[in-house]
Amino acid sequence: MLPTSLSFWQGPLLALLLSLAWAALLRGRPLGALALGLGALAGFALILGVSLASPRQSSERLPALMAGAVLLSLPLCFLRGGWAAGVLAAASVAVGGWWLGGAPLWGPDGARALPVMLAAALLAALALTETGDARRAAAVAALAAGLLVLAAPPGPWLMLGLVWAAAASGAMVAGTAMPLAARVPFALGLAGVTLGPALARGSPGDWLVALAPAGAMMLAPRLATRGGGWLAFAALSALALLAAWGISLA
Repeated sequence: MLPTSLSFWQGPLLALLLSLAWAALLRGRPLGALALGLGALAGFALILGVSLASPRQSSERLPALMAGAVLLSLPLCFLRGGWAAGVLAAASVAVGGWWLGGAPLWGPDGARALPVMLAAALLAALALTETGDARRAAAVAALAAGLLVLAAPPGPWLMLGLVWAAAASGAMVAGTAMPLAARVPFALGLAGVTLGPALARGSPGDWLVALAPAGAMMLAPRLATRGGGWLAFAALSALALLAAWGISLA
């Protein structure tokens, strides 16, 4: 059950309003692609605050993750494809995976964090290549938020998921086409928001949150050739939400 206090909804509302306003004001312009990243950054920062100390929890890494995504996306707003845009996008995925893996700075730490870094980077890379449509991105974000409503661990994960979904929804005003500059924040946000609960607690519900949005995003277009796979996505989402509800009752 979602809380009814206004303070709970401040983060999602800020993310929605900022991404919506940015996308509407800069619709059709290159910088309009930053709407999702800026909205999510504002919402994450409102919930978690801004700290100069090294973050210890995976949730505390999300504001800096989104700030880095916005900075990396800024030049992508003006690059029309080509090898430079590809290299920058690949670098964003690699750096995001390193950051979500704990930002290890020397060999033994890096070896211990390698599975997490690879999982985050692979998930971000998948999202980067599979979300050329802003509507699909918003649907994936909504599915992740719905799963978190049913199965989120204690802590800020439910609010963070709602912030990310709100930012993705507001950014749709910029248009259905999702340029690379918008996909980078979405991809890193997907990795951070959905993998975080599994890293924090690792219950069956947490792994469902980590795997179901990415699985639905990847499988739906391949299960149906008409309508962009929307019916398949709806069916996969319903199954995932039903599973999360069942886990919550267990």
